Amino acid sequence: LTPFQARLILQGKHKGFRLGPYRILNQIGAGGMGQVFLAEHAALRRRVALKVLPPKRALEAENVDRFYREARAAAALDHPNIVHAYDVACDKGTHFLVLEYIEGETLDRRLAARGRLPVGEAVGYAVQAAAGLQHAHEKGVAHRDIKPSNLLVDRDGLVKVLDLGLAEFFEDTSTKLDRAAAVTLTTDYAAPEQLVGGDPDHRADIYNLGCTLYHLLAGRVPFEGTTAAKMLAHHLADPTPLQELRPEVPAALSDIVARMMAKAPVDRFQSAAE
Repeated sequence: LTPFQARLILQGKHKGFRLGPYRILNQIGAGGMGQVFLAEHAALRRRVALKVLPPKRALEAENVDRFYREARAAAALDHPNIVHAYDVACDKGTHFLVLEYIEGETLDRRLAARGRLPVGEAVGYAVQAAAGLQHAHEKGVAHRDIKPSNLLVDRDGLVKVLDLGLAEFFEDTSTKLDRAAAVTLTTDYAAPEQLVGGDPDHRADIYNLGCTLYHLLAGRVPFEGTTAAKMLAHHLADPTPLQELRPEVPAALSDIVARMMAKAPVDRFQSAAE
């Protein structure tokens, strides 16, 4: 038994050890739209991450639709800087997504442990994330929720973009951001057009990544205060220039982050590659 399995047994639970052909080893994450477990394929002995849609969420058809939308978005992508999706299935009413398992640390945890990051390290992570996003955008997929907790760094320093839960095939006009998805946006990194019920495209990802890079360099989010104050600031205010907070940030880098965070999409870089 793994410690996770032992805890379940001590709680009087005898279910939850298997899901389809997978043996559940541990819980490694949780969010509004699902729990994530470390699992092992019983026959292949390959370790994977299983993202499971909670049963209560599965009672609403729109949540199931969003879950399978995430699976389709992930399956459409094949890039070293994006977590790979292997399969999606339903076992006895439980919907689950099978993902590549990566040993590493998300950037929000790295920030919590170390504070602001060295300039070169932060830029390196942003460059890798942009490479992954460029691939997604070329496939017509916008992530729409780039933030430190959705960027994982493995033991070799390779960045993986995680969690396509809000992703949209932006060339498919039938797929729009629904109300349930809108409330899960992280205000600290959301683009102005995402906060007003607009129709964000791939350039929202560039804004999200700009806010993320700002956080990595400054050690704090671009705008602080209440949720309402942050939402207003994304529309009307400019964050404190990075050079004022940290003089060793080159002026050119400070300008790049400011352009990524331009209020109007047309004023930002028009592609992640750019």
